[in-house]
Amino acid sequence: ESFQSSFIHFYSCHMYSNQSILVMDYNSSGTLQDVLNMYLSHNKKMDESLIIFYTIEILTILIQLHRIQFLHCDIKPDNFLIRNTSSDSTLVDWNNWTPNYRNESGWDSQGLTLIDFNRTIDLRLYPANTGFKGDAAVENFACREMTNDKPWKEQADAYGLAGIVHCLLFGKYMDIVLDYRTKRWKPKEAWQRWSALEELWKPFFDDFLNGMEGEGEEGSREIDLELWKERFE
Repeated sequence: ESFQSSFIHFYSCHMYSNQSILVMDYNSSGTLQDVLNMYLSHNKKMDESLIIFYTIEILTILIQLHRIQFLHCDIKPDNFLIRNTSSDSTLVDWNNWTPNYRNESGWDSQGLTLIDFNRTIDLRLYPANTGFKGDAAVENFACREMTNDKPWKEQADAYGLAGIVHCLLFGKYMDIVLDYRTKRWKPKEAWQRWSALEELWKPFFDDFLNGMEGEGEEGSREIDLELWKERFE
């Protein structure tokens, strides 16, 4: 299974004293933010099956990125290009979708491509237990650890994914509140009756907003992205 199409391809980089230029493939399909804006402009909700597809795509990308020890640190809708390289739209049919879609005709041309690596951290350059502090300047998608000046690591990308899913479900940025009954963080937005998959989304947000509690390595655990990918599939 090839994941090259999930990451933008750079042809060259030209560095100058006051600027730099990256030469990369042109994408005419826009970004995930553009798709979201289109739905909002028509006062429509994105179909939950499509939200799940995009969630699986981002999970797949993050799994591959973390596997090679990189943190993106700027996961948000406008950093995902819509990948649509098929010239025959009739090949794409929800009834034909399977977890092996990346290797199947039609579906293999659909998905997302991650861009903008200017905040990316190469973990191979640091000791294994290194945590990071500071705000990565990702407005509306900064994890709690960033905003509270606590150490963070994979939380940066996990919170970004949760923020994207919230945007796709509710059409707005995610605000979180502490549930004083459970002592767990959750989205402030109330669930709507239109959501047929509330019992899937609630555990997702609970895990991605609370799954890496604790400072540094003590008392924390990494969110199992592969397990969540399997659940959505």
